[in-house]
Amino acid sequence: MSERGFTLIELMVAMTMMVFVFGLIGTSLVAYQNDAARTTRQNDSQDQARLAVDRIVRELRNVASTRATPTLIESAGPYDLVFQTIGSAPASGSANVTGTERVRYCLPADPAPGAASKEVLIVQTQTWTTATPPANQWTGSTACPSTPAGSVTTARLAENVTNRYAGANRAAFTYDSATLSQVTSVGINLFVDGDVDQAPEEVQLRSAAFIRNQNQPPVASFTASPTGAGHALLNAGASSDPDNQQITFKWFRVVGATKTQIGTSGLLDWAPGAGTYSVQLEVTDSGGLVGTQTKTVVIS
Repeated sequence: MSERGFTLIELMVAMTMMVFVFGLIGTSLVAYQNDAARTTRQNDSQDQARLAVDRIVRELRNVASTRATPTLIESAGPYDLVFQTIGSAPASGSANVTGTERVRYCLPADPAPGAASKEVLIVQTQTWTTATPPANQWTGSTACPSTPAGSVTTARLAENVTNRYAGANRAAFTYDSATLSQVTSVGINLFVDGDVDQAPEEVQLRSAAFIRNQNQPPVASFTASPTGAGHALLNAGASSDPDNQQITFKWFRVVGATKTQIGTSGLLDWAPGAGTYSVQLEVTDSGGLVGTQTKTVVIS
């Protein structure tokens, strides 16, 4: 058996190969760890966003407003949503006996090149102890976040929300009506990316909430029955309100762009004389929403 051993050159070659192999292993391990960290960060961001969406949906389903002047959604923008909802139990002696609070969800502007501090969903909560809620000072043009007068808390609800990253324009909130008093559903659409420069790709989370307490406009419907001698009986008995609110009536004779009121009862004996007329019925519920119907009435 030879006892020659290894030459210096053989040892150096072996050590070089060992360093090369260990380098490959180390590089692969670091890459794996970085990928795992990015995946974990993305999963955490998605979990935050899902919880935020669930919270918004839950609060929208508990949306609240005064019965006299119901306005459930107070501001409705693509990146700004404000409404009143039922919060925690009111403090002893509070005139706000229902514990109603105003909630705002918003995404700040994030112009190019984009900043991580702006990739966030903000929640602001306003509380009060008076019987009447303070006026809404969060409008579509208000900075996010902003603090109006009164008791307001602000929190970062979800991080890495990229709807507005680098000037992108992807609405976080959508509505089924442009009229606040007629919004009955709110869509929520959040894009989440734990690292905009690295994989994995951003994820889109979508949900929607139906506002079950929203006041619906009344439906105007009437019949016109000529009764002779220049008279007609106008009957609004078929009119209705989806929310079973009390409705009031107004009758108008319409000539071009001019309307002249002719009565305010649900059943009206109208005597304009023989002729052909344009008649409009306007019905209004207790929340101020209006429904109309216009017909041509022929009277003999």
